[in-house]
Amino acid sequence: MENEKPKVKNVVSVGKGVKHIARVQYPHFRLPDTTTEALRASLKNLPTAEQGVMTARTVAGKVANNKKFMPVIATDPKTGNSEVTAVLTKKYAVVQHAEVFKKLIDAVNLYDNKVQAQTISDFKRAYLFVSMPKKFTFKAPDGKDLTLGFSATNSYNGTTGVVIGAFGYRLACQNGMLLTKTLGGMSVDHITGVHKRLDALFGQMEHQIATLNNRIEQAMEAKIALAHAEAFAEHFTGKDNARIAMETFKKEGGHSVWALYNSFTDLYSHAETNPRNRLLQIGKAEDLLINPAEVIRQSARLHEIRVIQEEEKKRTEAEGR
Repeated sequence: MENEKPKVKNVVSVGKGVKHIARVQYPHFRLPDTTTEALRASLKNLPTAEQGVMTARTVAGKVANNKKFMPVIATDPKTGNSEVTAVLTKKYAVVQHAEVFKKLIDAVNLYDNKVQAQTISDFKRAYLFVSMPKKFTFKAPDGKDLTLGFSATNSYNGTTGVVIGAFGYRLACQNGMLLTKTLGGMSVDHITGVHKRLDALFGQMEHQIATLNNRIEQAMEAKIALAHAEAFAEHFTGKDNARIAMETFKKEGGHSVWALYNSFTDLYSHAETNPRNRLLQIGKAEDLLINPAEVIRQSARLHEIRVIQEEEKKRTEAEGR
């Protein structure tokens, strides 16, 4: 399980300096118990990186004296092995995995020093997942606990900026598998000034936690009639998928926007075989958490249209007899 890669999701909207993203990385299995002190101590085992010099030996096929580009060289402190991870422009600023992860650990430590956490890394990318079950656990309408977790991502090859995000999860079964819901995040690019923006990025964590608390609670409290949920699901997923989603919706209990959201994420996690489409659809489902009141209004309107269409269909069929 340590080597299992998390799912990586794409940026969907951009702000000034900090990008706001709706979909983030998340773990699939229960995170092991640890402490923030132990996490800090483990950071010395993460690969480090530095800017190299363009040479024919390090970058085959490239002009050795090209002044616009540079290789990024990562080193594993446990083995001493090094590797060129990418050739990037000199605007790229290397940010160490340990620097990013320490900021998340310090932010988490303000709430609790006993956590569940795991790091996953290779020469190119690293991920840190942390949850605090004692501090951030909600009782869902179906009686199952939902726990909030936080993630940090960094790369040495330009494939991703520095990303922090939040996810919610429920334990699916005794083997530790999680039912995970992504809950949004923020990122900054590896360019000049990135180190200053990191402080602003992690400084928003407290606000993000409060926002997530409010969104989840509002979605749980926002009640939606079954007929309205059916109309919304049909509009959102299509007729065939709506029937499947509604079965989950009924099992979730509570007839809330939260239950509707869970029914959509469950549907696409299992029914959508194309990974890219799956991520896009789950990302769309997460929009339900942003404004539950609007979901209620829209679902009522969709139900009204559905009723009108059904009545029109009946009149047309009666006139044709």
